Amino acid sequence: VNNTNNSSNDNDTIHNDKQIHYQVTIGHFTLPSVLNLHSRLQIFTLFFIDRASYLDQSDHLWTLFFLFASFSSSSSSSSSSNYTQLIGFSSLYPFYSHPSSLRLRISQILIFPPFQNSGHGAALLNSIYKYSNTVFTPFPVKDITVEDPSTHFTFLRDLIDLRNLHDKFGERFFKRELKVKEREEMGRELKLYTKQVKHLREVVEMGMSNGGLEWRTKVKRRLEREWEDWLQEFGEGAEREKELEAILEEVEEGYKKLMGRLPFLQVLLLKGGEDEEEKSR
Repeated sequence: VNNTNNSSNDNDTIHNDKQIHYQVTIGHFTLPSVLNLHSRLQIFTLFFIDRASYLDQSDHLWTLFFLFASFSSSSSSSSSSNYTQLIGFSSLYPFYSHPSSLRLRISQILIFPPFQNSGHGAALLNSIYKYSNTVFTPFPVKDITVEDPSTHFTFLRDLIDLRNLHDKFGERFFKRELKVKEREEMGRELKLYTKQVKHLREVVEMGMSNGGLEWRTKVKRRLEREWEDWLQEFGEGAEREKELEAILEEVEEGYKKLMGRLPFLQVLLLKGGEDEEEKSR
């Protein structure tokens, strides 16, 4: 078992006179302790993850991530005041990617309800990203994908990926003129799937154009292709157009919510708008 210390706030925290130490433990089904723990936990995936199913525990290629919080009281020496809780867990599976690399796929990720909305999902996801850069394998890790992500997890992933892009590359990913090759190179360095990088850039471009006509037309074409089977149910007339517009509006609302959680992005977009206004004078 490999242990990597990780905290939702990058440091141990103090809460109700208790010091909390967060740690991510990584293991495989080859270890009886990991197999036993996961056997007791996997029932919760059926309760809290849509369309979840049990993992094949005889397949030793699975990698498991367990996020623990260890509590220790600063005012008592009693061992009963010191305890550890499981906050959440995730599973990861490797796939071969032509010609000579691996693609890691996040299969399940669960933070138990009492601990949600506290940054633990972000910490666990970043631990997986960190693992992809340090794990020893015969082939290098190309990128990380997600199996059938929920809307909530998609939002979390977008949030973390945009933050990581900003932390790593500063304003480069968020500039107005960005070549496709440059965008893809940044994505590869962070092990981001090509489609995910393109999606993140779409979010940024919405902010740059303030959801203008050109951006809406471009995204509408993409949505029309992706939702073709669904849209066929509405024929070719006004009803189809109305449904497509509703899908677009839902995407826009999601992007606005995402940008609202990223103060640095709002600052960069405002700065970019001022620069463009200065050029036009």
